[in-house]
Order: sequence, then structure tokens, then C-alpha cells
Amino acid sequence: MITPETQILKLLPLEPKNYARQVAVFELKTDQDLLPQCQEFVEQARTKLNGLIAQNISSVACHHIRSLIIDKLVQNLFEYFHQQIIGQPAKQGHCVLFATGGYGRQEMAMYSDIDLLLCFDKADNRFSEMMEKMLYLLWDLGLEVGHALRDLSESKDLMKADVTIMSSMLDARVLCGSSVLGDRVYKIRDDLLRQDSFRKRFFQDKVEERKKRLKKYGGSVYVLEPNIKEGEGGLRDLHLMRWIGQILGLDGSFASLSAKGFIEKDVQQFCEQALEFYFYVRNQLHRRAKRKADQIGFVDQIDISELMGLQDSEDERAVEKFMQCYYETAATIHSATKNLIQKAEEYLQGRINQLVSNIKTKAIDKDFCIVNNRIALKDKDLFLKNPLAMMTVFRHVQSLGLGLHFSTKELLRKHLATVDDDYRANPDVCALLKEIMSDYHNLQKPFFAMHEVHFFEAILPEFKRLRSKTQHDVYHVYTVDTHSIFALEQLALLHEDHEHQKRFPVFYEALSQVKRRDLLAFGVLFHDIGKGKGGSHSVIGAQIANQIMTRLGYSDEEKEAVEFLVLSHLIMPHLSQRRDLEDLQMVREFSVAMKNLDRLNMLFVLVWADIRAVSAEAWTEWKGSLLIALYSKTVELMKASNASEDYLETRVEHVRAEILKRIPSSEERGLVQTFIESISPRYVFAHDDEEILEHFELIKNHDDSRLLFEEREHVDAGISEILLYALTNPRLVPLVTGVMLAHRVNILSLENFVMSDGHVLIKMNVQSSDGQSLGRTNLLDRVRKSLHDVFVSKANVDDLIAKSRPPSYMQKNPVQEEESKVQIDNDVSAYYTVIDIFTHDRVGLLYEIITCLSANGCYVEVSKISTKVDQVVDTFYVKDIFGHKITNKQKLNEIQARLIDVITGQGAWTS
Repeated sequence: MITPETQILKLLPLEPKNYARQVAVFELKTDQDLLPQCQEFVEQARTKLNGLIAQNISSVACHHIRSLIIDKLVQNLFEYFHQQIIGQPAKQGHCVLFATGGYGRQEMAMYSDIDLLLCFDKADNRFSEMMEKMLYLLWDLGLEVGHALRDLSESKDLMKADVTIMSSMLDARVLCGSSVLGDRVYKIRDDLLRQDSFRKRFFQDKVEERKKRLKKYGGSVYVLEPNIKEGEGGLRDLHLMRWIGQILGLDGSFASLSAKGFIEKDVQQFCEQALEFYFYVRNQLHRRAKRKADQIGFVDQIDISELMGLQDSEDERAVEKFMQCYYETAATIHSATKNLIQKAEEYLQGRINQLVSNIKTKAIDKDFCIVNNRIALKDKDLFLKNPLAMMTVFRHVQSLGLGLHFSTKELLRKHLATVDDDYRANPDVCALLKEIMSDYHNLQKPFFAMHEVHFFEAILPEFKRLRSKTQHDVYHVYTVDTHSIFALEQLALLHEDHEHQKRFPVFYEALSQVKRRDLLAFGVLFHDIGKGKGGSHSVIGAQIANQIMTRLGYSDEEKEAVEFLVLSHLIMPHLSQRRDLEDLQMVREFSVAMKNLDRLNMLFVLVWADIRAVSAEAWTEWKGSLLIALYSKTVELMKASNASEDYLETRVEHVRAEILKRIPSSEERGLVQTFIESISPRYVFAHDDEEILEHFELIKNHDDSRLLFEEREHVDAGISEILLYALTNPRLVPLVTGVMLAHRVNILSLENFVMSDGHVLIKMNVQSSDGQSLGRTNLLDRVRKSLHDVFVSKANVDDLIAKSRPPSYMQKNPVQEEESKVQIDNDVSAYYTVIDIFTHDRVGLLYEIITCLSANGCYVEVSKISTKVDQVVDTFYVKDIFGHKITNKQKLNEIQARLIDVITGQGAWTS
């Protein structure tokens, strides 16, 4: 097992006998002010600790030394105030002062809380006065102090009733006062822990507390900015393991858990190293924040990786190495905690010393049974006698939907060396893996089970380098390996969850038409397998996928299908989010690349699963609508009897004829004919008959002295579709985007349909800044009024923008700023120059870009906005003033340079 320390963390050991030597002598001088003396001691201690940390002294040692420093301070103050107020030495009194929590464990980071408990055997108001004076002085020193005062009876009642208080008492340590009274408190605690009924209840309370904690702090090891203390697999799980040891009657060390067989020896070593690793990271968080801090923020991750001395390599950044180690550590601790909980549960049921075969169980088959609702082996030598059973157990996980018993996990880990090249190529092993991939019921569960015991990278060694591999951006939440398994989970949900089927009917229908579900599942699992090797991960991944499929015994045709999915999995998001979906040339080229409907269906579902598995924020109904639009248009084109160059012209004429048939009045028919002849073929391709007639009804009696404004809400997507109609004006698009900016309205797409009769029809999809349609936020009327006022020159758009500009303290810097760039492409479209802009998002960016394009003679007809958290790719389809593509090289270079200035400069809206 690789430990965090041996992987990346090199700290100098310090013998426990030398801890006390690091603490300065401190004795209060009673004839001088207390505060200056204490301040000097605390400052010296902090300097000493910073020096030890800078020397890379063991973090366990540093935590212990800080606890000893605080001991010196608290003991001196307690003795002083006890003598002053009670009138006798503290050890002769009727109270005892405990350190509890992390302070009791002597595990204090730089700015950890100081938790104190004063217990007494007889009530005395002077105890409160004494504690109050001590606490005020500690607070004046800038220390965080938690405190409680209790008599013995109250202490017993609270330990019985409150799981948090009992937990703190497990770590309680006498600091000063009556040692006799301290022993009485310990006896109350220990007597409770000897009662079977209390132990079982306390254990269950701790397990339930853990479930609630994990739910609160993300419910996954792979949180983007994990909480090192409370998160899954964090410090609190290590604390829980030791508390469970105390509940079981042990001393609460990892060594005692190992000695009694509750954890393996290598798990003990891993936990001890993990504690060192976590303490190091936590100390650095405290030092950076100059206060208590437990969340490893995005910027913290970069700084701590640098402090560790990690270096960027060709295929991996230093920060990704650090987070890979963190996630692997957290995943291992999470698994170890779950296994210990299972063992403790069985022990407390009185069965830990019985053989698994003697436990009352439910049989699955001749080899496997269910123990405590988990899959166990009937014979502990099964994997030795029949290695194929190592694959069979995961098929049972899938079919039954149950997890593995801790004994099964331990045996799987012990026999991992059995999984060699011959094992992977065994036809029976391959057949079981194919069987799993063909059955979408619980598809993700066997792979999560494999991942936990490291069987995943044993059976598919190509994933070994991707284990816990991170992508350091604010978009990808999960590591590469677990993201792929979460994507399989999305397939399973689409297959059998009715809510998913109702919410995503087009994707469900496409899945139902897929002919080979195992090939789709392998494509989903392998789609990112090429990451981390440099170059295009799609190309590299397709080659790796081919090797695996060859090993599994698939035919050339089957291998080629999976290769295609891996190679093409980025195409649909790219085209749907960044390209004009009404561009027949683009759709035709895409349909040719798909070759057949089955491949299109598989790719369509894979892309859905991929985006859904990235993070909760990655998928939006808007992205879904764009994917569906591309898919639907491609299906239509692939099914068309004639998809040649004249297809668009033929289709436009057909649509115009069909619309005219629906108009009974000859007078009305003439007006409609005039309208549909004035609109562009692209407009006809972008709208169905109903929409075209609806637009005609809106504009047939339009007065050119005003701006037509109509809004339609798309409830499911939380989007407003806005239709504007007016006489053509080269400044119209910049004015419209300026008004949207003034009202903090996000433009998701903009289409500008120029008509031959001198009018323009603008269609936009927009949202409020908090992701809602305009009508849901009371913005609709205000936006409508501002647009009318600007259109008739009653208001100036720049004034509206200036009035709405937020103060500088409300403007955000990007969390992660990628290199800004501008790409201009004259090949992707037959009719437009296409400009892609990559930069970090900021308020007013779109307005600045469109204003710049307008000032340089570029007229935007289509704009698509794609955002990943705070990184954007804005795409603009533009023409020159004469309605042509811009081909002059000098002009294109000039446009590119001016756009670079806009997106990298410090404009009015930048912070």
C-alpha cells in the first residue's frame, strides 16, 4: 500500500521525548501585569512553531508541541486565579480542569480551538468567577476558547445523553486541579463504556452522526475544495476509528486496533501516515489564513503543493500531484472507516470471534452468501481455489445491489497479485466483464466496489495511472477514474429510473435504439482513459480502448465502434455549444462523420452521461436543448432521401409552400408570401411552420417607429426567449447587449436575421444573473422599457450601464484564469467568418466584444455563449458591411488584435 508520506511528503521525525524541550519555560510573575507576559510567551511560541514547520519537522510533533505550549499557558493561569480567588493551590481544591477535543488529544494545529472543561464536586460561585477571568485573558490573547463548567452529576447525565460530549470525554486529559476528582470523572466515563447497552447505543449514534456529517460536507471524497477535518475520509474519520477502538475497550490507538485484528497492519501504517499528511496540510491552511481553517481552497491547493516542493511535469501539474495524493488518502481512509464500522458492528453483536461460515446467513450460491446484508464468501480460500470467483463476486454486487462484506474486501486485496495478464485475458473473466457491461441494472455498483479494493486497476491496468488523478480546474469535480464510473451510473439511471426517463425522454429514446449496450458502456468507461499522457486524450484514449477491446476478444468491427466513441466524445458538445446549428454544411459534415444512426445514438447518450457525471453544475437544460437540436437535425438529414447541396434550397421552398397552403384568405396569403420571401433561408431552416406563422402575426401590423418586443418563457430550462423586430441598424445589436448588461441579464445565444425588406429580427435566449427567466425575477418590464427608451433615443445605453455598475468590492476575480485567446476560422462556415474567443468571464464581457466587433465593421448574425464556471468560449458568426465573409488577411489580423486588447485589458467592468 502506498502511503501519503512515501508518495510526496518528506518530514523530519522528532522523538516524543524531545517535544518538551521545544517549549520555553514560562512562569507568571505575580507582581507584574499578566497580559504582556502572556503575549510575549504566545508570540515566542508561535515563532518557534513556525520555525519547526519551516524546517519540515514532523507535523504530529508540531501539533503535540503546540498542545504542550498551551498547557503551560493554561496551567499557569489556572493556578494563578485559583490561588487568587479560591485561596489555595489548585491541586488541593474541589475542581479539576480538563483539556478536551483536539486539545485533549494533543493534536492542535496553529490556530486550533482550546477546549476546556471545569468539573467540580461541590457548587461554588467562585469557580465561575475564576474561569471567567482566565477566559477573558485567553480571549485578549486572540485565542479561540471553548469552555464548559459541570458538576459530577451533570457530567454523568450529559455523557449518557449527548454523543458529542461523550466523544469529547473520550479524549479528555487532566491539565490541573484535583487529580482525585479527575479520576472520578474518568471512572464515570469508563463505567459507562463497560455497559453493553450503552456501548451499542453510543456506537450507533456515532455511525449516524458520521452519515449526517458526510452529507453536510459533500457526500463524496472527491469534493472540489474538500474539508480536511469533516469531509469524507478526512481527520474526523480517523478520530472516529480511534473512538471506535475505545468503545471496543481498546486504548484508542491505531496500533491497538491492528493488534486485535480490527484493522490490517498496513491499514494501521497508512492511518498513521495519513494523520501526519493531514496535520501538515492543516497547519499550512492555518498559517496561510492566520486563523482556524479546514477547507482546502482552490488557491490553497496550489500554494501547498509548492510548499511541499512538488514540480510540474510534462503530463501533470504539481497541484494535481498533491490533490491526487489527498484524494487517494481520503478514499483509503473512507474505506478503512467503513470496514471498521462493519467489524465493530459484528463484534458488538457478539459474533466477531465466530467464523463467517458459522454465522447465520442467506445463501447466494455454492460459493457466496449474504452476511449482515453484504456479500461474503462461504470459504475463505475460495479465491485461492477458484480465482474466477474474484470476477463473479462483482457480478453478484451488480445483480443483488449489495456491497461487499469487510472479509470479502480483505481477501480481494490479498489476492490482487493473482490478477495478471493471463487472468485478464481468460475467456471466462472476459465473458463476466462483458456480461456486467451488457446489463445496465446497477451498472456502476460493481465498478465502485472494484475501485474500493483496487481491483478496478488490476483488471483494467490502463486505469492505474489515473487512480485519483485530478484535473485542477473549477469545472471537474471528480477524479478521472471515478468520473468514468459516475458516467456509467448515469447510463444505469437512464435505463431504469422513471424520473430520469421522464426528464430526458429524447436521450432515453436514443438509448432504447442502441443495438449493442456493452459497446456503449465500454465507450463511456473509456472516454477519458487517454488523459494525463500529453496530446489529445481522445486520440490516445481511442488507441488504449482498442488494446483493451482486443484483450477482451472483440471483433475489429466492435473495437472500431468503441474507438469511434472515445475519439468523438468531444465533438457533439463542441458543435452544439459553439457552432451554428442552422448551418446545413456543418450538420451535413457531422452526419457523414456519424456514418449511421446507431453510432449517432450511442454518441448522443455518451455525451449526456459524460456531462451529467462532471458535476451538479455542469449539466444545464440549455446545454441539453442544444444537444437535442444537433441530434434532431442530424437525424432528419440522415433520414432525408436527398441530402445533397440543394437540400436546403429544396427544403426552404417546401416550407414556404406548406405555410402558404395554411392561409385561407388570398389577401392574407399575399402578405405571408411577401414575408416569407423576405426572410433568409437560414431563418426557415431554424424555425418550424408554427413559429414562422407566429412571427408573421406579431410583425404584420408592426409600426416602424417602435421596437417590437416579445418574450416567451421556457419553464424547464429557466430561460426567456426574446424576439425583437425593427428596421435594420448597425448599432442595434450592441445597443441590445448593452441594455441586457445594464440589467445583469445573461445572453446565452443571439441570432440576428437580416431581412431583404430592410428589417431585422433578433432572437435571444437569456437568463437573469441567478439563472432564471426574466418573468420570474420581475426584470421583464424593466428590460422592455429600457430597450424602447434606447430605441427612441429617450435613454443612452452607456448611461444605463454606468448607473448599474457594481462597486469594486462586489466585483469578483476569476477563480482560475486560463490564457485568453482569439481564433478566427473562415473554413467552418460557407457564409460567415467564425470568431472563437476564450477567456475568463466577467460582467460586461459580451457587450465589450460586440461593441468592438461593430466598431471594426463586423456585424454579428449569430452568437453562442458557452461557460464553464468562470471560463467562457464565446463564438460569433460575422459578416462585413456588405454581407460577405471577411477574407482580407490584414483586416482579420487587426480584428484579432483589437479583440485581444478588449478581453485582456482593464475595462470599466473589470476588477
